[in-house]
Amino acid sequence: MTYVKAIKKAQRIEQFIKDQTLKKSLADYTAQPFLKLLLSSLGYYFEYPIKNEFILGYSLTNEFNEYTIINTSIKDPIIKAFTHSHELGHHLLHQKLLINNKEANILENDYKPEKISEKNEANCFAANLLMPDDFLYSILYEMKSRESIKNLQCISYKTLYYRIIDYLVSKVFISKCIATKLSHDYITALPGTTKQCTLIKVWKKLKILNLRPNNYTKSEIINYNLNQINNYENILNIKKDGNR
Repeated sequence: MTYVKAIKKAQRIEQFIKDQTLKKSLADYTAQPFLKLLLSSLGYYFEYPIKNEFILGYSLTNEFNEYTIINTSIKDPIIKAFTHSHELGHHLLHQKLLINNKEANILENDYKPEKISEKNEANCFAANLLMPDDFLYSILYEMKSRESIKNLQCISYKTLYYRIIDYLVSKVFISKCIATKLSHDYITALPGTTKQCTLIKVWKKLKILNLRPNNYTKSEIINYNLNQINNYENILNIKKDGNR
């Protein structure tokens, strides 16, 4: 399932962040410093020791204001950044859901899981806000290491893993089988090893041949991938997927 609305909302916030930072390189983009500010601009922001450890964040709106509550048990800045982004997504996408939100009682030790559709949509918003498409293009273009991305952008390897797959499939039109293999090796391999460099090598092939997702049609890129698939197979040592 695609979440077009969530991605468009994330792109609007992304542009606001870019306008504030004006970094020389898109690879330096980071949303993390702005997330608490953005949530505070929507209404009241609190950090509170929620009894249930499964509730990382909680948002609601009523006739008086909008509220965001983040669990003080969150110590990892990466988890906190994603939680901030996730809750921001709820505020922008799910106003009806947040009206006098009854999904969880933060004062008691009870918990009702979020509805899957809203949860996934908020996660999609968060992932796209933390790692926009042109940011992913830039980190590949500049050959950034996974470690520098994790530290600067304040994102987990798991989130980076899924975003790379989504980007390669939806924007570069590489098959999901190959995209998954590339992303898995990039995230799990030891730093500097051949497996971790494979994603960069494949992207470098595209770059050298001036294959830019924004400048080529889908059919042209698919034809290129079909014609050059043996090159990928030699690098990845996997069979041709053929399912595009």
